[in-house]
Amino acid sequence: MSRYENPLDAPAPATGLGTPPRSSMATAVCSVEDPMEPELRLQATVHRNVDVLEWEHSHGRLDEAAYLVGRQLKRAYERLPAAACTSNWQGGDRVDGASAQGVIIERMHAAARHVHVIERRAAQVIGQAGVTFLALILRDGMTFADIAARDPHASRATTTRVADRFRWLLAQLATGWAARGRR
Repeated sequence: MSRYENPLDAPAPATGLGTPPRSSMATAVCSVEDPMEPELRLQATVHRNVDVLEWEHSHGRLDEAAYLVGRQLKRAYERLPAAACTSNWQGGDRVDGASAQGVIIERMHAAARHVHVIERRAAQVIGQAGVTFLALILRDGMTFADIAARDPHASRATTTRVADRFRWLLAQLATGWAARGRR
């Protein structure tokens, strides 16, 4: 069940609902898993404009399955820059510094391998062109309008077609992954 469906069916937490730091922030009351009792749900205030996936899902343009598939891809892409963290280790001999560098390099390689595996799996369902398109949005942070602007004859309809393609690819990927299961 989507967290945006029937949020009032869940009780509010004892401490009440959170309020956004700015009144201009796009939020919604949702139903989320209770952290203390995972089988129960609670109401929560959710920021809807975190990223394109949350925005599209909160407006009912992505179903739960497509949203979750998009989250899997986005999480894989987010591991890439996170893997490139640096050490704040100071002092000691150079061997420790070299081993810390080795750990960083291994994290980067592991993140890159994970992205390669998930993209290859996605390409089996939506093709390499579909994966490349989704990566522009989920990895590179391009907007629908950014991609539409690549067309010299772009119009508002072009942006709508880009958004529709994004949603369709995620839906196809969700269907394909559900049909094949995890290997």
